[in-house]
Amino acid sequence: MARARHRRAGSISGPDKHQPIPGKHLAGGQHFTFSKGVVYAPNLTSDKATGIGAYTDEELMRVFREGIGKDGRPLWVMPWAALKGQTEEDKRAVIAALRTIPPVTNQVPHSQMR
Repeated sequence: MARARHRRAGSISGPDKHQPIPGKHLAGGQHFTFSKGVVYAPNLTSDKATGIGAYTDEELMRVFREGIGKDGRPLWVMPWAALKGQTEEDKRAVIAALRTIPPVTNQVPHSQMR
């Protein structure tokens, strides 16, 4: 589990995208404005309604491989290209670590790209 937590901290919840909001650690919502639109960091908690709690492990593997969410939309702030180089074991360790994050209900807006 220590390996998974290290992977989660370094690979998924990078310091720029998931800065803690008081009471909403890793619950997303931080926005980033670019010339092509606004993207929002996703809720990485195990909340089934607003986080990744309803994702299957295979759906999360797709996120890691392709940067595509459960609903088929691109995940603009997901570092999937960096995760593609990780082993399957590393990816599964990250999933195991993500599953330990307590649920936080936080509905994040959809990214708006032009």
